[in-house]
Order: sequence, then C-alpha cells, then structure tokens
Amino acid sequence: MPTAKVSEVNFLSEDIFELVLERDRVEFQPGDCLAISNSDGVSRPYSVSSGSREPHLQFVIRRMPGGAVSEWLAVRAPGDEIEISEPFGWFRPGRSGEPGSPSVLVATGTGIAPFLSVLRSCPDLEPALCLYGVRCLADAVGLDYLRERCPLSSTFALLKWLRTLYFLGFR
Repeated sequence: MPTAKVSEVNFLSEDIFELVLERDRVEFQPGDCLAISNSDGVSRPYSVSSGSREPHLQFVIRRMPGGAVSEWLAVRAPGDEIEISEPFGWFRPGRSGEPGSPSVLVATGTGIAPFLSVLRSCPDLEPALCLYGVRCLADAVGLDYLRERCPLSSTFALLKWLRTLYFLGFR
C-alpha cells in the first residue's frame, strides 16, 4: 500500500480536524475517497476535501471516541508516514450530465468534504443552493469559503440540530 507524509493536523473544533498530506503524484477526481490505515492496518475511507490541482491532499475528519483510525490520525505529527490506498469512488458532485445545469449541494458534518473538493477543483461551478447541517456551529467547516462560492442567486444555509435555519450570508 502506498504511503503519504503528514504535513499538518489542524483542529477546527474539539472533534473536527483537517488532515493535510503531501500529495506525491496522487491523482484523484472530486468526490473520490482514500482508505487511510492506522499502524495496525485498520483502515477507513475518507473523502478528499482539497482541489484536484492543489499541491496537497486534505481531509476533514471527525475524531470518534474509540475510533480505531480517527483517534490515531488526530495525534499524527508532521513528517509521520501513513498508509493510504489509491483514490476510489463514484460520487461526482456538481456533474449532472447537462452543461449549465444547476447543482444543489446537501451535506452534514464532515460530509461537506467532497463538495469542498468539487468547489476547489471547478472554480466556474456556481451551486444553485448549498445546505449544510452540523451539530453545532463550531463543527461547521469552511464557512467563509462556502459563503464566497455561493452566488447572489444562491442561499447558503446552516442547519443547526435540524431545528433552526440560519441564513449566514449572500455574496
């Protein structure tokens, strides 16, 4: 299995962190996952959140209590080597098959990762609507970037506990 070097582990909240790896010629499409393994060979799939032309691989991960891989990844340090799979997947957000068709992005929690990847990879894509649900505001990833990428005709909404709708901004 190929390996990648850890560049950074950035905690965005108590449980959510971004894992940044050196890219080293890994080619992927927005929506792809990589299986990342801990030192015992246990692996979990994580969606890539970086753009396909960016110089690093980035992942948004929730540290799960007792999680065999997420807890192990949360304590990695720059320079650590970790095992990764080749990219795989079939989820292709933003691709309806018809040029110019509007895209609606709906995600919860760390499930925003493939949408961040497609937005970073396709600068001309303007989603018609982006709905993003999180447990609490601190768990929301990339809010400023998502606000920036939503056109005037779009609404970026944050669903908190799926009870209250907050409109966080328009461009």
